[in-house]
Amino acid sequence: MMKFRKLIEPEFEVNHQMRDYYDEWGGRLYLYNSESGDNGYTLRINPDVMRHDFDIRYILSSVFIKNSVSLGLRLHKYYSDPSSVYGVYLYSVEAPK
Repeated sequence: MMKFRKLIEPEFEVNHQMRDYYDEWGGRLYLYNSESGDNGYTLRINPDVMRHDFDIRYILSSVFIKNSVSLGLRLHKYYSDPSSVYGVYLYSVEAPK
């Protein structure tokens, strides 16, 4: 769990409430975000930890990630269905340049 916490620490620097929530019971492996909006959000994660400690290859998000390029993520496709409330953005983790 401590490795995963290193991944999401950038968000905790901004959102102390989420940090406390995670630290009190860190039995979850999802990415937190303190932003919301129709135009997407800024994902605050450590991209080095994402690549080297977890070997993450894909990220699924119900919201567009505004800073995907700076994190080294490439948007492949947006999936939606009329019967679903949410759509899903599929991002792949690109190799560092």
